[in-house]
Amino acid sequence: MKSSLSFSFYYLLFLITLIRCDIDIDDIETITVENYVYVLDDRNYDSFVQQHPLSLIEFYAPWCGHCKALAPEFSKAAKILQDDQNRVVLAKIDASKFSEFTKQHNVSGFPTLFIYRNGTRTEYDGPRTSQGIADYMREIADPNYKPIESVITLTSVNFDDTIKSESLMLVQFYAPWCGHCKRLKPEYERAARRLQELEKPIKLAKVDATAEQELAQKFEVKGYPTLFIFRNGKKLTYKGPRDENGIVDFMKEIQKVPSKLIESKEMLRKQIKEDIPTINGFFDTHPDEKIFDLFIDVAYDQFDDDNYFVHIANNDLVNQLKQKPNSIAVFYPLWFRSKYESNSHIMILDQSTSVQEVVDFIRNHSIPLVGYRYSRTYSLYANRYPLVVVYYDVDFSFDYRKQTQMIREQVLKAAAQIKKTEEITFVIAKESKNEQELKDLKLDDSGADVNVGYFESAKRRYAMEPVDEFNDQVLIDFVLAVRTGKINPVLRSQPIPKENPVNNLWTVVGETFQQLIIQSKQHDIMLQFYAPWCGHCKALMPIYQELAKKFEHENDRLRIMKIDASSNDFPEWFDVNGFPTIYYIRRDQGPRKPILYQGDRKIEDLNRFIQDQLDRSDSNQHIREEL
Repeated sequence: MKSSLSFSFYYLLFLITLIRCDIDIDDIETITVENYVYVLDDRNYDSFVQQHPLSLIEFYAPWCGHCKALAPEFSKAAKILQDDQNRVVLAKIDASKFSEFTKQHNVSGFPTLFIYRNGTRTEYDGPRTSQGIADYMREIADPNYKPIESVITLTSVNFDDTIKSESLMLVQFYAPWCGHCKRLKPEYERAARRLQELEKPIKLAKVDATAEQELAQKFEVKGYPTLFIFRNGKKLTYKGPRDENGIVDFMKEIQKVPSKLIESKEMLRKQIKEDIPTINGFFDTHPDEKIFDLFIDVAYDQFDDDNYFVHIANNDLVNQLKQKPNSIAVFYPLWFRSKYESNSHIMILDQSTSVQEVVDFIRNHSIPLVGYRYSRTYSLYANRYPLVVVYYDVDFSFDYRKQTQMIREQVLKAAAQIKKTEEITFVIAKESKNEQELKDLKLDDSGADVNVGYFESAKRRYAMEPVDEFNDQVLIDFVLAVRTGKINPVLRSQPIPKENPVNNLWTVVGETFQQLIIQSKQHDIMLQFYAPWCGHCKALMPIYQELAKKFEHENDRLRIMKIDASSNDFPEWFDVNGFPTIYYIRRDQGPRKPILYQGDRKIEDLNRFIQDQLDRSDSNQHIREEL
């Protein structure tokens, strides 16, 4: 009897406790766990949140691809966190079953994750990998928690051994003060965590280039951050994205063999690309290991470039194709072959051939007589001057391919004739994708079906007068006129300012550069190259204007000037790779020897620099006069 009363008493206390906590007995019974993750519904959701001081809850839909990808990572994170002292629990709710409840929580996409801390909700915006989720939640649970860095720190002591021990590795050279490096740091760290969890892990490392200057010099690091891929100790330049997902995807792709094995003539025929060059390696059934590795190294080096790599490792097939083992062939794209040239170019490889020699060969033979410049092939035509670009409504879809090729055929005839005596690159381009280039050529309103630009360099261009009937002879005449100096270049220039200077600050445009800069003999010149959209330029401009006023009394020997480098042409010896760039031109040295300003952009530093240059200029001028 006594034991029965005792049981009733404790059971009553248990019920009272549940009632005071507003927890339904049914809720406890219905909460199940799948792979360390609690499964919630609309009845037990709120009580679960009250029970657990810190939780992460996922709203998902069974049909959602991103949810399916997250599921194993979410479960692994829950398992990692289950034994932590600062208890963090993970739960999920099927939003498709509880649509009204989901709407009440303002969930509009899947997966959506919420962090609940003592009943207060915030949306989760952290990593989506198991270790990333675990570390993120641990930092919330304990502000003093610091996750173990997944990025390896390399120094001159461990660099060589570490690089040689890994089949594939990504290394970042950085500077602690560099803003781009600071922005990359969290992306790089998260990518490192994810790549560690692959079946074949890929390690990411970093080198402080300011502390390891010899390493930075050895690898010719000239800017920050600079990233290199090391494959079996061999360096390749990283050309991929710089965000977490991009780095992960790029490194996973480059982990694969970057060349497809060809097993038959028919397979090779199908693999030749229509729009980009195909690079084919030919090898024996048991290829020379060093030469085959050379080919694979080249394929890795060109991984993100506009070439497609395949290879054959079969004596019989190589012989059937009438090729030689240990050679490569660059096949032109199917759309851009012509009767005026061979469809492929062959290079024989041997033990002494270098990666750079093969890369140079591919680059020199990847462009047909008349190719097509568009997003995938743009890099192939970079710095290939002189360059003739023929703009029209290029369209290689089935219905318009014949018409597109008809105009290209006229360009082919002209190119074949001209290239007998002149080394010029010819290419066609879609006019609607090159509006700025046509504007720079002043052909944007020409009204012609076909327009042509001749580029002697990036900043020296010539435009063909629009014609009603475009043909090969029209193009030949235009190119010859340019080559013989009968056509003037098109100068990119803003309108000449009506008032100049304004408050002692001169504005230079393309059409006045020659007069104000090149022909100036009496004045030193401080010239700022800027872009209107550049934030640093906007910050500098009031300081620069103040500087101009400050030197108003020096008008007889100094002029402060500015030029919008994004809208005006200027000589190429002014090397402008970013904005703002400031050059000082001393009258004793002339415009071809401009001095790059590399100091701080404070008025005191600019003032000190100008005074020093004026003194030097005056001193040299006096010496010349005495002589």
